[in-house]
Amino acid sequence: MPGLRISETRETTEDSAELEFRIQFPPAESAELEFRIQFPPAERARNWNFESSSLQRRVNKHSVPVPDTKPVQRPHPPVIVGGAFRLAARYAIRHGDGILPAASSVGSGSPEEFMPCFRKMAEEAGCDSASLSVTLGGAPEDLALLRHNRDLGVTGMTVRLPPAKEEEILPILDRWAKLIPQVSG
Repeated sequence: MPGLRISETRETTEDSAELEFRIQFPPAESAELEFRIQFPPAERARNWNFESSSLQRRVNKHSVPVPDTKPVQRPHPPVIVGGAFRLAARYAIRHGDGILPAASSVGSGSPEEFMPCFRKMAEEAGCDSASLSVTLGGAPEDLALLRHNRDLGVTGMTVRLPPAKEEEILPILDRWAKLIPQVSG
């Protein structure tokens, strides 16, 4: 085991002999096993067996701070819960900062269907629905529909791009660059 340290101490007297050894475990020797074996006097050593000796074992744990821990980020990054609407909405309201509902084809429904339900669920849980973000995936390049979703309370939408070369991707991004300010305004 890398970083494992073993140290031993021997002590001999006329009556007995003792062997003490310690095993220290990384990181920074945060745990230590200590063993002490007492052997009988030398004249009885011929008849010695392990059961006749005394064995003491002690476990020492040290609280050594691990040097590579990171401080907690304040404020924490937003927790966006995604999935089928009903289950994802419950988790988003209890534990998250927003929701990314699954596509309407999977059962989440359209924004017209789930946004009033989401607001009601948040109010029943004692949560301000305005504080929770709602992000839709696969936004259409339709200005009227984008504005309609914004008016319903959708706070963000993602754009799907095909796996293609820049000759095909850049014109799509250029069209979106023109649409985004119109939706925001």
